[in-house]
Amino acid sequence: MSIACEVTSFRRGPASCARARLGGVVSRADVRHVRAAVRSVLVDEQSVVLDIADLRLHHPASVGAFSDALTAVGGWPVARLVLVGPQARVRAALTASGVAREVPVAADASSGRARLQSRPDKVTRRLGLRPEPSAPRRASAFVAVAGSAWNVEQFVCEDAAAVATELVTHAVERARSGIHTASLDRSGLYIALRDFDPCRASTPRTRADMPAAPEVDCVASRSADFGVIVRSDGRVVWALFPTQPATTTQNYRSGG
Repeated sequence: MSIACEVTSFRRGPASCARARLGGVVSRADVRHVRAAVRSVLVDEQSVVLDIADLRLHHPASVGAFSDALTAVGGWPVARLVLVGPQARVRAALTASGVAREVPVAADASSGRARLQSRPDKVTRRLGLRPEPSAPRRASAFVAVAGSAWNVEQFVCEDAAAVATELVTHAVERARSGIHTASLDRSGLYIALRDFDPCRASTPRTRADMPAAPEVDCVASRSADFGVIVRSDGRVVWALFPTQPATTTQNYRSGG
């Protein structure tokens, strides 16, 4: 099928946004076209209320196209997307997959426009990195800018940026490319570096099993929790930084 987001109206003012419509039956082969169409309208309009009342899915996992498209253009608040009027099966898929935490769902256009103004329950950004000298600096700036945009406390951003620098420096020294991710939800600011190196298939999975190394010491001293996820083509090293009022800064830094 031909997939396109049709912009049906544009609302001007302090809370400018476009209203668009996406419908039809989406097969697994169509998912990339949905992702591209939604991404295109977000690039053009930045703030979009997307009517999906006429959308049907062959596979529930297809709803991931919405969160992927939003993340690809920088995520909230760079781009804002709210889905309106999904049918019961689509709504259930959005909820079960967790996509509704990143791309809010509203009953109608009016409530959708209002929802655009507030941060989704989870916000995510991604950055592709090559193993080159500028990568650690880019990773640090990426985390700092994302944290600032999401109103994360400065000391948390500083800790997360320092950890990002250490992890990416370690990857660059071993000439590994990677994808750096930052996300924020109720659990806190989460950063992860996925590096691609099949030779590290035996990388330990837990904090206790991780080998002593400078970057591990940095992660352990600055984060509340961290770990490693082993994949067939490398690993994901992640760290979590709780976000909380500045009055509890001392407790957080001391592990209390």
